[in-house]
Amino acid sequence: MVEGKDIVVQLAQKFSLPQWWIELVLIEYTECRHFCREEEIWSIDFNLIEKRDLEEVLKSSKVVVAATSILYHNISKDEWNRRIIESNLGQDIGEIRTDILVDGLANTDCFLVKFNSIDEWDPKLSFNDYCIILDEGRFYQRKIASHDKSEWNSKISNLSDLNRTNKDIDQLRNDYAQKKDITLRSLRSKSEILYKDLERIRNKIRRDLLSYHNSQILEDKNKRISSQLIPERKIESNTSEISHYGRPLIISMESAFQYFSDVESFPNYYPNICKKIDVILKSNDSNVTKEFWNVSINDKIDHVVLKVRYTFAPPNTISYEIIDGYEKAIGIKNTITLNVNSKGMTFVEGNNPLLDVICYPPHSVQMDEYSYKRYTDLIDYFIWMDCIHLEKKPLEQLKEGDVCTKCKIGHLEKSIKKEDFSNAKGTFRIRTEFWFCDSCGQEFKHYRADV
Repeated sequence: MVEGKDIVVQLAQKFSLPQWWIELVLIEYTECRHFCREEEIWSIDFNLIEKRDLEEVLKSSKVVVAATSILYHNISKDEWNRRIIESNLGQDIGEIRTDILVDGLANTDCFLVKFNSIDEWDPKLSFNDYCIILDEGRFYQRKIASHDKSEWNSKISNLSDLNRTNKDIDQLRNDYAQKKDITLRSLRSKSEILYKDLERIRNKIRRDLLSYHNSQILEDKNKRISSQLIPERKIESNTSEISHYGRPLIISMESAFQYFSDVESFPNYYPNICKKIDVILKSNDSNVTKEFWNVSINDKIDHVVLKVRYTFAPPNTISYEIIDGYEKAIGIKNTITLNVNSKGMTFVEGNNPLLDVICYPPHSVQMDEYSYKRYTDLIDYFIWMDCIHLEKKPLEQLKEGDVCTKCKIGHLEKSIKKEDFSNAKGTFRIRTEFWFCDSCGQEFKHYRADV
């Protein structure tokens, strides 16, 4: 059991940094371990750190290699947790987008996924494909290594000493677990020596990683300078290859295609934000519409008017292009794509002209916290309404006793906290129910749609 977690909370508040970063830095850089006291050769205790060292460590430490942690962004944590729950329940969640894994500069909405808690594993005893860096108040994640035949390899730093020391520590762990004829004092002494050797090796690796990071920053800066010398071009006609969201449906592809092709019904499907759709031209395989979306873009623009050309290609593709209206969006092209997986389930790669106006290409724009929340709230709204009008169902419900997808230890309990949202006419209501883990305290949301 980890001791001194309150220190992590206090430091996070003082430095306005995430608790996960404070925790990883203390584990990477400080002497915060007892040896051979519990089931493993280590047991973490943040109370062991000299108080005068705490702030200095946090101010000077920039690189961590956390063996069991990865940074993600471009997806809300609720959506990530929902997908993990669905996956654990055996549901098909489709392909996971590659752009949610941080590679370079992380968005401000980034969050850490830990695959093992520090109660179960010491992150310093292994390595990772990625390192995490805090630089000028922003987080970065860099690809640094690969794992092959039980050894780590990297073009950035020599990891041969690390591989050797890790094997020595594994052997010591086995000796301790099997209670071999070695005194406890000897085991503790060996543990201390090996950890000091490990810190010496990792210290050199961290210096190499920081140098690599600085070179990447310089390279990115030079690219930006070069791009500024090229005249700005209007959006070209290339269709985005990334969807705003994707999810399985419980209806046939034919029904889904008919639903998403019925552009004239958007004001009925999405009444809170789509106020009017005028069909200007109409044929069997295409429409041209004038659309009024009641969503603000900035302080000066409180609604969006778009002229959109739709092209219908049954049974699975609806293409569209913004051809007039909001000037910055003219030329944007995208598609709504439907597929059927091996289990016969329909899967939609969802897009919408309004989402493209807010963020195009999908997930590419660096947004502040408010803007990104608005963007993800819009995605949630489209999904909610499609659940009501297309699938005639609420979203999948969480259940009492479900295993927590964050810590993998605790179970979900229902909170008395609830939030209700309904439209002006009262024709539908979204009820948000809250659940929490009885171990780590993580909060989960479930959205129930009632017509």
